[in-house]
Amino acid sequence: MPKDKSKRIPQKGTLEIKVDKAVVKHLSIGLYRNYALAIKELISNAYDAGATEVKIKLDLKKKRIIIRDNGRGMDYDDFDKEYLCIGLHKEPSRKPNELGRLRIGTFGIGFLAPLPYCKRMVVVTKKRGSDNVFQATINATNFFSKGNWNIKDEKVEYEITDSDLPRKSGETIVILEEIEPQIAEDLNRSKKKAKAKIDQLGGFDKFKWTLSQYCPIDFPPEWKTLRKFFKYPGRIPMRIWLDGKELFRNVPKGCEILEKDEKVFGNIHVKYAILTPYHTVKPEEARGLQLRLRDVAIGFPQDFDVTKLGRVLGKLNQLCGEVHILKGLDNALMITRDSFNYTEAVAELYKFFRDMLTKWNNWLADEADATKKVYEVLPQDKADAIAETLREADVVKFPKKRFRLSKSLISSRRKGEISKPSSQLKEALKSRRGFSVVSSKAERTKDEPAVEVDKERKSIIVYDEHPSFLDLIEVEKKKILVSYDKWEVSETPYSICKYDKRHNKAVFNTNHPLFKSKVSDKVVKQLSLGILILLQGTKEKERIVSRFNRLLEDVFQG
Repeated sequence: MPKDKSKRIPQKGTLEIKVDKAVVKHLSIGLYRNYALAIKELISNAYDAGATEVKIKLDLKKKRIIIRDNGRGMDYDDFDKEYLCIGLHKEPSRKPNELGRLRIGTFGIGFLAPLPYCKRMVVVTKKRGSDNVFQATINATNFFSKGNWNIKDEKVEYEITDSDLPRKSGETIVILEEIEPQIAEDLNRSKKKAKAKIDQLGGFDKFKWTLSQYCPIDFPPEWKTLRKFFKYPGRIPMRIWLDGKELFRNVPKGCEILEKDEKVFGNIHVKYAILTPYHTVKPEEARGLQLRLRDVAIGFPQDFDVTKLGRVLGKLNQLCGEVHILKGLDNALMITRDSFNYTEAVAELYKFFRDMLTKWNNWLADEADATKKVYEVLPQDKADAIAETLREADVVKFPKKRFRLSKSLISSRRKGEISKPSSQLKEALKSRRGFSVVSSKAERTKDEPAVEVDKERKSIIVYDEHPSFLDLIEVEKKKILVSYDKWEVSETPYSICKYDKRHNKAVFNTNHPLFKSKVSDKVVKQLSLGILILLQGTKEKERIVSRFNRLLEDVFQG
């Protein structure tokens, strides 16, 4: 603020708030039910004021929240003619400012948003190029009393003093004093474990999550791909610290990018990325795709009404991502800032992302089914080790613990035949796109891997002779080696199974009708082998076995 101009302005005084009553009424009935969203409005103001850093301090012992930014700051005229003008619509900016940013604010809600949550707001600000500090106190106590929406009756006290900061520096500090007791109490709570909903988080964690979700900040440093893809050329981003720790965009742990692209719908141009962590996204509010206009979140992530189509999409809760609106919809934003007017282009955009979410839901469902089949045929004593090897090599996407698997080896049928354990695994692995399955007859010890993945050649090596692939069956608490062969059912009384006690080995006839029926292979094997073991040394063994096998056929095929 020029010195000659400041001399004509009283160093102390009061100012009048210029406001649209409808906006105050909206706020008084809870436009921002989550107080973090109200703080977000102050951060948006800092962004529009050219701030590159915002520091938030929760001084809960004194029941206050302090928001400090290094933006251009304000003088008397700025504060009077812009900051105190509430609800006056501004046309969206068309040209980026000196930081390459387009203005976020259009409704002029500004400082009014957090007033329902405190008794006073103190604004201390210094404009770049000025030698003065402008300080104003806004008493919020009576603003939202029942039936009192006439903010014009309230006067804002101000004071102008000399600044100790360099002339070229700008700064604004907003202090929310005597915040509501329940808010102070809530912010003192913290819960570390992931919760299903943000309302189940501790107050501090909810506050942090909400700011990270809504504010125009960058993705975490480890997400270089998303940083690069969503980078706005020429734009200097904003950085935010909460109690000394920097905030970054929320991205669920373990996510993988399924698809990223650009799309045009009429006059709407968007960039989008769809991700999944291959398990349920937590909290629940993070599921779906987050719309962003000028890099600020519009509402919470959404499914674009896919659930209203009458279809149950079982993997929808495993999808998340972002949709950045690069062009269009500037004038379609609702005052609540959580949705857009439903134009024809918006309807087209919604349909496209409904289809995208449906597509990737179906892909995840197919991937889960294929992965479960792989896990079900892993040899028991090496199941966890092989599963980890396949996961690390990205052969399978879902962790083994996500599935309810049979405790015993599940035999699969192929053209009515029972296959060996190594063959079952190779058959299941054939569905893994991008990988070839290679058999190896090399001898392996029990301590060596049964399966290895060559990442460079994209091949999966299955060692057929590994001890873990021996097919064993337990009868009478005795483990017996299993092999398979074919013979005519009528040739011998042992139409289902033959047992070699000396070598502790059972051979099953895969040509028997029971192995082609719906009866569990495990049940057939245990019964047919069990009778042979029980009849060891019996004179009429063959006659009894023959009759028992016919009885099995009558019971299970009748």
